[in-house]
Amino acid sequence: MAADRAPPGIGHNRPCALCDGSGLHDEALIEQVAEDLWESRRDGTLDDVPWAECGNYWQPIFRGFAATALSSISRRRSE
Repeated sequence: MAADRAPPGIGHNRPCALCDGSGLHDEALIEQVAEDLWESRRDGTLDDVPWAECGNYWQPIFRGFAATALSSISRRRSE
């Protein structure tokens, strides 16, 4: 059945950087994960700002969170 198959390029038909480990420490991936983490915490209050405007205090912190998360994935893959 066609419904049983994932579309090409999704999931394990073509692994992403997290699955194949090729981009786990790539700066662009760390930046994207940091931005996604930041954006996932926005709640619409008056002091809520988008990633591009959150500044030099929060961006390095969230990049650190992202790098830690990706390192954790890398360690778990090698177990």
